Amino acid sequence: MENNKQDDRRISPRISRNFIIKHRPHTSEDLPWDICFVRNISLKGCYCSSDKPYEEGQILDIQIQLPAFKEPLQLGGEVKRCDFDKNKPAAICFIAVEFIQMDEQQKHILSETVAFFLHQKDN
Repeated sequence: MENNKQDDRRISPRISRNFIIKHRPHTSEDLPWDICFVRNISLKGCYCSSDKPYEEGQILDIQIQLPAFKEPLQLGGEVKRCDFDKNKPAAICFIAVEFIQMDEQQKHILSETVAFFLHQKDN
């Protein structure tokens, strides 16, 4: 659950949107993707649901389906924390992920998406 301390630490605007996200451990190409929803996203990272708990520091392969693009945005991410909601089934957790190794095109796509939805929220 987000609180004011986390909001104060944010260096990038965040939007709450239910984009489809797929993730799996970086070194596990043979494992199936965990398909979930983004709860919020910024240029720096996202907070999303997961069927699997991940360890802090674990590196993930990520694909995010953004509404204006046909192909998913493919990124790397580092797990910053894994939360469990006491009101949800034990198998569901929420992970905070920091995006890593983004190229300029990926940054531009994500920045434009966040800016679009921030502008919609303000209107």
